[in-house]
Amino acid sequence: YSLPTGWANRWLVPYRPERKTVRGVLFEAGSRCNHLVLPEDAQSDSMLVEGARVDDPGRRAIRLVDGTVLEVERSNRRQRYTYVAG
Repeated sequence: YSLPTGWANRWLVPYRPERKTVRGVLFEAGSRCNHLVLPEDAQSDSMLVEGARVDDPGRRAIRLVDGTVLEVERSNRRQRYTYVAG
């Protein structure tokens, strides 16, 4: 999935990062073009980044760089997201 928004949001409101919700998980564009951010309000106890649980979800944003794997445990299955730049 890509993160593009409309023309107005990109050029008239440039201080607001582009956001995209994918299967219930909110991703946000980083300050530079080489990473994504998992915002504080989108984190939960059921998330694992690179196999490790998110420490104190909601305390700070998590940076996802190229190749980072995010897993979300839901009921009896895991959804896996891999960030691929480009």
